[in-house]
Amino acid sequence: GPVAIHAEAVDPQGNVDVADADVTVTVDTLPADLIGAITIPEDLNGDGILNADELGTDGTFNAQVALGPDAIDGTVVNVNGTN
Repeated sequence: GPVAIHAEAVDPQGNVDVADADVTVTVDTLPADLIGAITIPEDLNGDGILNADELGTDGTFNAQVALGPDAIDGTVVNVNGTN
């Protein structure tokens, strides 16, 4: 919600300077919708489980992460700590 900021400064001699006007800002407390659907293309039968036939020969698989509507150019998504 809105937060009013009032600023004044006092120097060591006790002189007070007050800002010309208060500033009101609104803090957005709703998280941005940055992540969309996460899919695994190798899950050929769509059961949410990778079996031996679906898993790559090297034991790896791909995950596709769709960006949500609030993502903008330059949004970074970390997966397991890696950009």
